[in-house]
Amino acid sequence: MAGDSQSSRERAEARFERLQRQKREGEAAARDYEANSAAVDVKTAKLKAMRLAKEAAEREAAASAPPKPARKKRTTAPAG
Repeated sequence: MAGDSQSSRERAEARFERLQRQKREGEAAARDYEANSAAVDVKTAKLKAMRLAKEAAEREAAASAPPKPARKKRTTAPAG
């Protein structure tokens, strides 16, 4: 009987250690996920700011550029 209680104790300790390891790995994965998410948010904000600045510069350039002359419509000669 002593052998049975020893082996069940070893199994319980092994299970406990495995659960503790899984918990640590899960916490590490969650920290990595949150760090990556924050990095993506920072990059997205930077790209948005760059896009808005580019669009503003394009609008300003278009407003200050002289208007293009209107094209005259071509008239086609009647066939025949």
